[in-house]
Amino acid sequence: MNLQSVRSGIAERLATIDGLRVFDFMPQTATPPCAVVGFPERLSFDLAFARGLDEVPVIPVYVFVGGAHERSSQAQLSEFCAASGSTSIKEAIEADLTLGGTADTCRVVQARGFANYPIGAVEHLGCIFDVQVFG
Repeated sequence: MNLQSVRSGIAERLATIDGLRVFDFMPQTATPPCAVVGFPERLSFDLAFARGLDEVPVIPVYVFVGGAHERSSQAQLSEFCAASGSTSIKEAIEADLTLGGTADTCRVVQARGFANYPIGAVEHLGCIFDVQVFG
């Protein structure tokens, strides 16, 4: 499993959400609403015999919306966190479990870290989606 290909596969799935800016690299600056596919803390190799299975337990996907105290930002983040629908992060990623053929399967495990995040001089509301990948 190629980590950059998997990260790009996640980004391609997220790009299907209308109006969401997506990065498969860590940008210096970003204009919300945006998603940044991060790096995992660890990789697990050889979970099955003869190189049969590798796992990336958590690839973080950081999602940022507008100003932290704006009602519309809170509503938009809630829509991204929905389990289904045209703006659902989970549904967009899981619509192709192979991430364009870069993995055997994946799933969005959770959304966490709901907080205000500084982007430049402005705080934006955001959260982190954890994506588990097997390949």
